[in-house]
Amino acid sequence: MYLAPGYHENPLKRFPVLSMQDGKNLFFPDEAFLGRRWRVDESLSLLNQMNAVRRVIVVSISSHERDYTLPGYFAYGQSVAGEVKP
Repeated sequence: MYLAPGYHENPLKRFPVLSMQDGKNLFFPDEAFLGRRWRVDESLSLLNQMNAVRRVIVVSISSHERDYTLPGYFAYGQSVAGEVKP
């Protein structure tokens, strides 16, 4: 999970949430496929410094045992909407 800058400073402030699949690839090279993480945290930090985007929270969804390809994409979507998001 990536918490937006300022998240802990104001507990009443609300931030949009961005859910990203393939969670193991987002932040940690030792967990990422072929050791190549997506650098989501670094990219958002830079964009935040530039005031180029709204500050967001990123929730990484593990793709372990989830089939988000045809024909499993409907079940995956239901899982994200019914289990992860709430």
